[in-house]
Amino acid sequence: MLGLTMMIIGLLVAVIPIFWIFTKDKTNSKFTPSKKSVKYFTALSIMLLASSGVLMVLNMKHSNEIKATSIRQQQEKKKENNDPEISDSKAQIKKINDEIASSLKDDQNHLTGKSDVDPGYKFSDKVESIKYLGNKKIIVQVNKEFLSLDNAQKKSVIDSAQECGVGGIMIAAGPISNDNLKKGLYSTVKFGKTDVGHSTKSNFKEYKWSDNINK
Repeated sequence: MLGLTMMIIGLLVAVIPIFWIFTKDKTNSKFTPSKKSVKYFTALSIMLLASSGVLMVLNMKHSNEIKATSIRQQQEKKKENNDPEISDSKAQIKKINDEIASSLKDDQNHLTGKSDVDPGYKFSDKVESIKYLGNKKIIVQVNKEFLSLDNAQKKSVIDSAQECGVGGIMIAAGPISNDNLKKGLYSTVKFGKTDVGHSTKSNFKEYKWSDNINK
């Protein structure tokens, strides 16, 4: 904006002596700009035009830098919102589910024949399977033992199932941001074909449980 203003001023300054010269004969004015004045105005106009050109180039460069920064921030924001970048193709989902199944099986194997079990594996004896659907959603199939738990215990099991799901995604698709780690995965909990509960939309680690389940 400043460069454009200076360019306009420079053009006006350049026009003044030319205007005087062309109107001299028509008006018979006694006032005649000296050659020195004409040279001065001409030099001043050239300086103003040159300065305005430089300022316009710098302003354009600055605008391009701001635009590039804005685009980069939008791309980073988009990447964060969609972190991890999962194509949700059949091949990608299968790869994720293979990793989740392997991880769940490993957790269940830690329970076999052991009396002193790490609490981190205990959830797996209530879970039949964890299936990633895409778009950060999972279905957790639970067994009948899960139905006898109180709500706090159910939450603990599904929170752990989410962690197992996130682990599979990280192995198959790459790192996940801290925000998405905290947010978790939208979970639908099923006992056979019956819905047992699901995550709330506002908080994936808060659950709404069905009251009509035969225990």
